[in-house]
Parts: sequence; structure tokens; C-alpha cells
Amino acid sequence: MPGGGSRARAGASARASARARTDLKALSATPVDPPAEELRSAFKTMQRRHEEALQSPSKFKYLVYQSGGNDGYGNRMPGAATALALALATDRIYVVVWRDTYDASAKFHELFGTYENGLALDVDDPVNAPIKRYLAKCLPGGGGASSSFCTTHTRTDYKQLARKDWKREAATALVFRSDDYPYPLLFHNPNHHEQLLELFGGEPPLRRGHFPQLASLLFPPSDEVASETEEFFQTYPAFRGAKHVVGMHLRLTKPMPDGKDKGVKTPPPAAFYDAARVVAESLGYDPSETAFFLASDQPVAREVARAYFEGSRDLRLAIRESTTFGRDGDRSTRKGLLGAVVEMYILSRCDAVIGSYGSSFSAVASAWGDVRRYDVRPSGTYWYAAAAEPCWRFAWRGHADELREGGLGVPPDVAYHIKCHEGMSTFPGWQLQSDFKVAGLAKNAPRAGSSGGVRAQSVSGSSNLRGGSRASAGRGRLSA
Repeated sequence: MPGGGSRARAGASARASARARTDLKALSATPVDPPAEELRSAFKTMQRRHEEALQSPSKFKYLVYQSGGNDGYGNRMPGAATALALALATDRIYVVVWRDTYDASAKFHELFGTYENGLALDVDDPVNAPIKRYLAKCLPGGGGASSSFCTTHTRTDYKQLARKDWKREAATALVFRSDDYPYPLLFHNPNHHEQLLELFGGEPPLRRGHFPQLASLLFPPSDEVASETEEFFQTYPAFRGAKHVVGMHLRLTKPMPDGKDKGVKTPPPAAFYDAARVVAESLGYDPSETAFFLASDQPVAREVARAYFEGSRDLRLAIRESTTFGRDGDRSTRKGLLGAVVEMYILSRCDAVIGSYGSSFSAVASAWGDVRRYDVRPSGTYWYAAAAEPCWRFAWRGHADELREGGLGVPPDVAYHIKCHEGMSTFPGWQLQSDFKVAGLAKNAPRAGSSGGVRAQSVSGSSNLRGGSRASAGRGRLSA
């Protein structure tokens, strides 16, 4: 993002470099379809207004996205994308507060290369000094985020997100705090639905993901992320002669909860590797031309993977050896945070992604690259995502009621969100908790392991794995 055109051109330069390679067919293919023209046009208009605001900040209104100090990027990125959609829907200039709890953190511009012409999204970037001074009392430590000048909106305001006409909001700055993807509430808000549908070329998110389009504008890789990704694909032995790559993300340090203090353990690593091979076979990938990339938060996943894959001459395993392991994903260091985004970006370039059910990292990595993922559940069965959208984690906690009470029932894309994360589709205990408020759904909830409307199948059911995703079209996705 900030810091000039060189960062903004990182994704394009990496793709050009990738196309120059001939040993990987996947690298010659178009990676991700461009966003709808209407969305691109609106984003460029906002960019021009941002440039004007640096000279006259009081002439404009703002949307400030504020992340939590230790939120993982799988939580931040969906919240930031939702905030961008709200900014575009209300003709506000969009800025982010990307501060971390830890001193040695990664700056927004070190991860993403969003704006051209030296502009920046991060309000803390020096180029945004005039805007930062103008919005000072709305920012952390400013003490005035509930004044008429700026209002703060959090998870407790989801009802407003679903019903309010946000264009009529008088406050100069809306401060939007979220570690989730409540975008479906905004999309189905009757005051903004038609406007957002038009912004995305008339296609709802189940037909073509809205997050991938927002992410292509908001999260193009920085020079550093793009170069590390490109170097990995160019030099790692497993990619030589490969035509396809199946990504595997194993989240093992965060047990999926059952509603109390106990956790439902994830299945053993081999269950993920079995699923990856089944998916590759179902998509018609020749094993001798398929590489399997592993991203995980635990060394044991690597150890098992090496024994599993390297025991066969027909299987190719790729691992970033530089990745470090630490408490909660090693979020306390710049190296750990940057490495997490690099691995997420590599996963987004794979032809298919095998993820950990309930992990926002898996969901966002695949959605970033417009890939519909296959998630392995605690039972060892899998979930094939109906859309290239990250999970709205709190949909099943009763927030979908905001749509039902508005007379909409539960739209299909919201039904997807109710079932795609931790909660009723896998953990029956959560159906009885006080925060599970979706009327009528708790008593009729499917038993653990059932599909809830999206196929949940044993990994041995390879004949049923082929889907209508972009990955199944055989399109290569390796270019950075």
C-alpha cells in the first residue's frame, strides 16, 4: 500500500516475472479475475478524494477501520474489507488504524501495497499526517470517539449495520471496529442492497465472492511479500515440473471449542494429507505433476508431512523452511507476522486449499485468491465451501436474527455463514448455550458431522469431491 508506486506495482511485477517462467504451466495462467468495473471505478474515485483530503481534510467524511491490537490477520482482513464496502457505500474516505500490541510488529505498508501515487491507507503513515491531525480525537487515545464528530461502531451495533441508512450518518468519522466479516448484514441492508449489488456487477456473493474483489483492491501484496512468494515458487524443488499446487493449512494449536473450556481436538495431520490427495485426484491432477504446499502452526505437522509425502517418489511436498513457530502463531514479531501473510498469500495462489474447519486463516487465505476451500472437520470429514467468502463467525450466534426480523428470513449466503465456522454444524454443545439465539435453529440443528446444506463427506468419497469451483476448472493459480 503506502510508500509509493513501487509497492503498488508489486503484484503486477510478480505476475510478469511469473509469466516468464515456462516450467510451470500454472504460472502462465491468469491468477485472479479483476474486480467488477463498477467496484474498481468507485475505489479509484475514493483514491482521488483521498489525495484531495491531504490538502483540505475538513472537506470530507471518513470511515476509520480499527483492528484489535493482537487480532490475527485472518480476523483483521475480513473486518477491513467490510469497512471498505461501507466506506464505498457512503462516499467516505477510507483509512485504517493497524496498530499492534507488540512493538516489533508489521506495518500495513510492509504487508500490502494498496495505493498508487504515494498515498497510504494507514492513518499512521507520515503521508496521512493532515488527516491524522484532523481525526485525532477519533483515534485510539483521542478520547472523543463517541462525540457528534465521530461515532464508534462495534459488534454490538450489528443491528444498525443491517437496517440503518448509513448515508444519513452525520458524524464526520465513523470508527468501525471488527475482527469478523459482518458484510452479509450490510449487503442485505435494504438501504444499501441494490447499491452494493450494482457495485459488484450485479452478482451476489454466492455467485462470485465479494471478499475476493474487495481484497484485490485492499490487499495486493507488498514488494516484500510478493518477492518472497515468487522466490519460493521459483526455487523450491517440489515445484519443478509441477503443473498444479494443492495448499494445506493445518491449525493445530487452537482447539476448536465445544462451548465451554474444553476443546474438540483437530484430527491427526494425516487426515488433512489424505484429503489433499483425494481432492487432487478428483480434480484430475496427475500425481507426478502436483505439488502439495504445507502451512501450519506446529512442527509436528511438518514431521508427519515429510514421512507421509517423502516416502513416495510420486508426491511432492513444499514447506517454507524459514517459517517460525511460537505462541499463538508468533504474532509478537515482525518476522512472524510477515511470514504469516506470505504463507497466506501462497495458499491464495494454489489451485485448491485444504483448510482447518473453523480457522479464519484457512478461510481468508482461500478467499483472498478466490478459491473455494475444502475444510477438514474434527471428525475427519470435510466441508466444501459454497463460496469464496471468509466466514462471518458470529452469524450463528444470533446475529442473523437482524435479517429475519427485517422480513428477509435467512438469505442463502447467510445460511452459508451460519454453517461454515465453529458452532452448530459441528459442536452440538454450542446449540444449548445462551449466546446461540437463532430462533428455531437450535432445536432443529443437524447432528455433528452433517452437512447443513453444504456437502460434508468422508475424505474417502473422492468421486463426490469435484465441484464447480474455479479450482475444478483446472486453472493455474501459482502466479504471485
